[in-house]
Amino acid sequence: MFAINLPLRVKQLGYWLCVAIMVVALKQFYSEATSAQLQWQLYPLVITLETFSDLLFEPTANAEWLDPIHHISIVKACAGINFLIISLLGYCWLWRDRPMPLWVLMRALVLAWLTALMANSLRIVLCIYTQAPLATLIGSTEAASHRFIGIAVYFSCLWIQLSAFGVQRLRQMAVTATLIYLGVSVLISHCHMMALPSRFNLKPGAFPANPLTCIMRIFVSSPFTTTAWEFVRSWM
Repeated sequence: MFAINLPLRVKQLGYWLCVAIMVVALKQFYSEATSAQLQWQLYPLVITLETFSDLLFEPTANAEWLDPIHHISIVKACAGINFLIISLLGYCWLWRDRPMPLWVLMRALVLAWLTALMANSLRIVLCIYTQAPLATLIGSTEAASHRFIGIAVYFSCLWIQLSAFGVQRLRQMAVTATLIYLGVSVLISHCHMMALPSRFNLKPGAFPANPLTCIMRIFVSSPFTTTAWEFVRSWM
């Protein structure tokens, strides 16, 4: 049975290897990037917030955004890259059995970007208008209220994403959403990602501004890629 399913297992191994490399590359790129290098995420966020709220932002000298009326700033931490990774993993898991895995990865990345943009916009709007009242209601600080809103919005969006807007699947996807969310939020975020340059024989600060180039560089130099290729060759 194992020999019969071997081609499928090798294909799945390659698929999840590519997913893992993409996730690591995005996380490493985010840790090294400046606000100027994250405008592909920050600028659409600003446009979305201005469209669906009364916020009006102006660019600052350090490539961030400021609403001088409401005193709201959009900085690097607002990019929502962690949830983009969470959403990407969610789409990759949903479509793990589909053919043409490279096309699946590219589509998953685009949809994860859109999902993260919408979820992040909703989170920021809710934080602006409900953060202080919620802190008063639950008797906590505004920082704790800010975190609570972020967790609630991101987890809910991931849950709905995995359920594919099917009410009958909400209960089934609750566990999967929890595992993916905690896996990225707790495990990956606490990994020592800054050790990656030495592990992959890359100099610190050598990651390019383009995340796709970053993904390819890690893929080429990754020991996991070499291990996977040797595994495939052993069965040829």
